Amino acid sequence: MEWVVTLDAEITGTDSNELADQIIGSLNEFSPAVGARGQRVGVTMSIKAATDGLALDQAKAAFAQALGPQAKLIDARAQTVDDLERELERS
Repeated sequence: MEWVVTLDAEITGTDSNELADQIIGSLNEFSPAVGARGQRVGVTMSIKAATDGLALDQAKAAFAQALGPQAKLIDARAQTVDDLERELERS
């Protein structure tokens, strides 16, 4: 099943805007969309996994590897592609 995973992190020691290209390059296989502002960075990516928990675990591991130890995960969310489409239609 394909999941859309959104992760937000707080970055210390560097401006998140400087990391955007690095994050996109590191997470390229997951078709990432990255947003950065000040000390915060967020990414939405596509993950194929059997469950939402496995999708979150895979996304968090890839995100941590891309950002390194200066990042503190502050929010994580996984939803199916269908759920995301329904949510976007309501907005």
